[in-house]
Amino acid sequence: MGFSAWLASVRKRSRAENEFPEHTRQVAADVDELLSDLELDGCFEREEDFQEELVSYFRQESGYEVESKPRTAHGEPDIVLDDVVALEIKVNPNKGERDRCLGQVSAFAKEWLTLIVLFDTPPTQVQALLRSLERVGLEDIPVIDFK
Repeated sequence: MGFSAWLASVRKRSRAENEFPEHTRQVAADVDELLSDLELDGCFEREEDFQEELVSYFRQESGYEVESKPRTAHGEPDIVLDDVVALEIKVNPNKGERDRCLGQVSAFAKEWLTLIVLFDTPPTQVQALLRSLERVGLEDIPVIDFK
């Protein structure tokens, strides 16, 4: 691989993926598995309620250090696990919230492997977010949708 190709590939990865590639992949895989196993007991009208549920769940089940709303130079992600994976949470986001999410995850993705977790979001809005991510070059950010 030439230097230019290497540089381009490195720039697309976060600090965490560059410094701790195996650990970052493992935490991300564990988060994916935990989210797949998660059974939610109720409806969340507020993002904060859904976030609190996820923080509690990850603290009980993951074995990782779980931070809620850490203030960082890259903004305030909703959840950060082991300083390598960030989750941005949205509950049925409107267009303004989806647009704001793009800026948030763009900043977070420089520092952590970043995922967007949606709750109670209509399929048309999920697709709109996916198209927006692609339009701004963030199509590699996974979007996980809970109903």
